Amino acid sequence: MARANEQWKQFASDHEVLCVFSGPHAYISPSWYEQQHTVPTWNYAVVHVYGKPSIVDEAQLKQIVLDTTAKYESGMPQPWKIPLSEKEIGQMLKAIIGFKIDVERVEAKFKLGQNRSQEDQEKMLRNLQTAPDDESRALAKFIHARRERN
Repeated sequence: MARANEQWKQFASDHEVLCVFSGPHAYISPSWYEQQHTVPTWNYAVVHVYGKPSIVDEAQLKQIVLDTTAKYESGMPQPWKIPLSEKEIGQMLKAIIGFKIDVERVEAKFKLGQNRSQEDQEKMLRNLQTAPDDESRALAKFIHARRERN
């Protein structure tokens, strides 16, 4: 987090924080169901993580930056390598705050039409897969991946 963003100061307290991880989500039309005497809905995947935050030291912060860069650059056609000297890296790290959250509780909710008949679920999935928006197709991919794991 940027040091200029004063939110990081809250991490020095002993208060619990909530991190929300939103997954794919999309509008679900009643017209996709066999039994259409129902209402539209919204299907989604979301995870709420509760925990206590703490600020990390400079060595941990540097490792977070190096690990994050390596992870996201690894998928690039020509991965960028950090061209900075140790002194330059140290100066740049002064502009950010690193933190960690010790997770105490996780609440996940996957509302994916699992209460519907198998036929309705299949029709919903087909409609999501062919929808014009990326989010609907992402939800279809998520549902399909969950089915393969179960």
